[in-house]
Amino acid sequence: FYTSEKFEILAISILAVLIGLALWIFHAPNPNMEHAHLNSVWPAPAIEIADIIMAIVLSFFLFTNTWRCFTNVMGDLKGKIPFELYVIQAKEFIVNFITQKKFGECTDRMQWVIHLLIMTGYSAIFMMVVIFLAGGIELIGLAWEPIRFQRDVIYPFFHPWRLLGYYATFALLYGTTYAMIGRIKKKKAPYKNSHATDWMFLILLQLTTLTGIFIHFTRLLDWPLTTYILYVFHLMVAVPMLVLEVPFAKWAHLMFRPVVLYATSVKEKYLQQQQEAA
Repeated sequence: FYTSEKFEILAISILAVLIGLALWIFHAPNPNMEHAHLNSVWPAPAIEIADIIMAIVLSFFLFTNTWRCFTNVMGDLKGKIPFELYVIQAKEFIVNFITQKKFGECTDRMQWVIHLLIMTGYSAIFMMVVIFLAGGIELIGLAWEPIRFQRDVIYPFFHPWRLLGYYATFALLYGTTYAMIGRIKKKKAPYKNSHATDWMFLILLQLTTLTGIFIHFTRLLDWPLTTYILYVFHLMVAVPMLVLEVPFAKWAHLMFRPVVLYATSVKEKYLQQQQEAA
C-alpha cells in the first residue's frame, strides 16, 4: 500500500466515494431544511455505532502491532523481568506519550512544539468525536446530553468542548501548515526526505480540520444545506485518513516511540539490578 502512490490515492478515493454514498443512502427520512440540525439527517447514536466499529478494528491493528514492537524490544528478557518492575517504569510510557519530551531534547525545540501541537490537537478531536459524539456510549445507555459533541443546540462560547475544539483546530492547522512548509523548503533535517504518506497524512488531516471548523461556522450561521454537504465531505476525508493512513503509520508512531522508550527503561533497570545483585 505505502510503496505505490497511485494505489494509495486510488484506495483513499474509493473509500471516500463509498463513505459519501453510504451517507447519501442511509439518512433520516425527514431532514430539517429550515435549521442546521445534523441529528435530523444523521443521528449521533447511529454515527456512534459506526465510530465504535471503526475504533475496535483500528485498535486491534494498533495494539497488536504495538505488542509486537514491545516484544521485539524486550527479546528473551520479557518473561524474566518481575511484573512490579513493569509497573514501576510505567511512568516512562505515560510521560513520553503525553509530553513527547524526547523531542524537547532536540536542538531545534520548534520540532517538539509542532509535534506536541499535532499530537494533542489530534487526540482531542479523536476523543470528542469517537468517545463523546453521542455523549458517551448511547448504544448501552451510558450517555449524557451536556457532554454530547454532535448536538443541535449550540454550546456557549466558553463551554469546555467548544474551547477544546478551537484549540484543536488551531493546533492542527498551525502544526500541519508548518510541516508542509518545512517539507517544501527542505531546510531542516526532519523534512529533507518526505515519503508520499507524509504528504497524504498532512493533507487529509488539514482538510479534515478545515471542513470540521467550517461545519461549526455554518451551524452558527444556521445554513442547513451547506452544513449537511460539508458534513458528508468531512467524513469522506476523515474516514480514509483514519482507516488507511493513521493506524499503520502516524497513529502507530505515537504509540511505538513511548513504548520503545518504556521497554528500554525496563530492560536497563532490570540489568542494573542484576549487576548490583551479582
